[in-house]
Amino acid sequence: METREKILLYYTRKNIAAQEFAESVGVSKQTLSKMITGKNRITIDVLEGIRKVYKDIDMNALLDEDQSDFVIVESRADYGADEFSKKLSDDLKKVIKQLEKYTR
Repeated sequence: METREKILLYYTRKNIAAQEFAESVGVSKQTLSKMITGKNRITIDVLEGIRKVYKDIDMNALLDEDQSDFVIVESRADYGADEFSKKLSDDLKKVIKQLEKYTR
């Protein structure tokens, strides 16, 4: 999973609006959208903003494209197996909807 996809998954899963997330890391919603869709590269400044504001994100996992479970691992203990599977499915549906909005 690419870093840009992990960022989208994170703020979608946390129910943070794109505008709010963008502002919190120091960019406009439009700039964030371009980064999420891959039109622009994610800047060091944005990564630094994420590191400072969102302390629950493991930056090594965020940047390691071979590791796709950086967001969900910490919450797995909060749910039973069936509930966790449903939550994960719901989260992925949200991410797909977000991606569809950005690619129109």
